[in-house]
Amino acid sequence: MTDLFKPSIALRNPHLQTLLSYVLKREAEPQSNTRLIELPDQDLLALEMSTPKGWKPTDPTVLMLPGTAGSHQSPYLVRMANRLLENNIQAIRLNFRGIGSGMGHAKKISHGGASDELLHVIKALHKDFPSSPLSVIGFSLGGNILLKLAGENELSKYLKKIIAVCPPLSLLDSSQRLTRLQNRIYQQSIVKTIIRIVESPQSKFSYKPTKPLSKCRTLQEIDNLFTAPASGFDNAEHYYQECSCLQFIENITSPCNILFAQDDPLIDCSKINEIKLPQRVNLMKTRYGGHMGFLKSSYKNPFWMDEQLLSWLT
Repeated sequence: MTDLFKPSIALRNPHLQTLLSYVLKREAEPQSNTRLIELPDQDLLALEMSTPKGWKPTDPTVLMLPGTAGSHQSPYLVRMANRLLENNIQAIRLNFRGIGSGMGHAKKISHGGASDELLHVIKALHKDFPSSPLSVIGFSLGGNILLKLAGENELSKYLKKIIAVCPPLSLLDSSQRLTRLQNRIYQQSIVKTIIRIVESPQSKFSYKPTKPLSKCRTLQEIDNLFTAPASGFDNAEHYYQECSCLQFIENITSPCNILFAQDDPLIDCSKINEIKLPQRVNLMKTRYGGHMGFLKSSYKNPFWMDEQLLSWLT
């Protein structure tokens, strides 16, 4: 572990890092084509595919997975897609079931352990671009799903590299952290976004909760009322126990990079010390950075995280 990220004193507050990363220098989405992939249960997942001019079938491809309630429009996915295109890398932004450009195309929901549907997408992309080296980046909850998948399967046949950014090692711990007073703004944003998605007139989700989601105030309440039962789990704690990625990391055999900030308000990265890291898993912990912030003191290019991800990919 080498701490290459050293922000100025003014940027060492984890909440400042986390919040500024969502609002600072918002970029326009790159031009993309929507690709719908049919899952075995006939639901559709939507991918936003951006291919640079002059890209060849032997050039690299990167698939990116958003965090909780995120979509292809999430600012960190948009930024990273633009950086990839600048480096002649095909950039694909995944929307989980019924979210983003996939709104209205799914009756079931995705959840934090939906590794089976991610594997289906990876196999489809490998079939479409067999000569293109494919890597996957999972952000936050997307990182949890990716690490779970990598621990369940040997992915070297399909993937060059996997990268997880600030994955919640324990879904229970992260849901409890959201209830802390200083994290209220994140909790409110996540809850409001999930309710908006599920209760949208365009949504086709078949599971109907026993009471309106609008009465929920925390993510764990939503997971108890909707996510867990709609996904076949007994309750939120059962869902968290079965799907948290920490228990799968020891089995990873594919080349893997994991990035954490030790001051992340939503993730306790010290939990990774409870396991023995496989030889092919490279862990980087920085002292500062918040949750997917990693902002440095540069107005022109403040996003250290994007630079680090590119260095791992190239």
